[in-house]
Amino acid sequence: MEWARVRNVVLSGPEPKAWAGETAVEHWTGGRYKLAPSLYSRVFSLAIPYTREETWRKYLNDHGVSTTTRKRVGARVELIPRRKLRASLVNGEPVIPRSEVEGMIREHPALYGDAKELLLDRP
Repeated sequence: MEWARVRNVVLSGPEPKAWAGETAVEHWTGGRYKLAPSLYSRVFSLAIPYTREETWRKYLNDHGVSTTTRKRVGARVELIPRRKLRASLVNGEPVIPRSEVEGMIREHPALYGDAKELLLDRP
């Protein structure tokens, strides 16, 4: 499956990195909360150091993974460059800290609804 391939490519990519955005909410809820705008596409959000953005774009391109919004079917990676990157391990994968996920949920209640109630107590 394309989604699993893209996920594995990302996890094998350069360090440091952490799942962010919708992907972080999904991890911190143990998969109980998912956002899927389409049955045919999936966006993986990934926080990376801003100094590594070009490295990541090249890496993903070399592995046939899209980073553009033009892709309508399959999976793509949304890179979120950051000056400071902190991560927690959730089920063995790097994810932005729970406090950041809680903040995203509070800032976007229409998008995440009651996801806060589904958050895991600890990774």
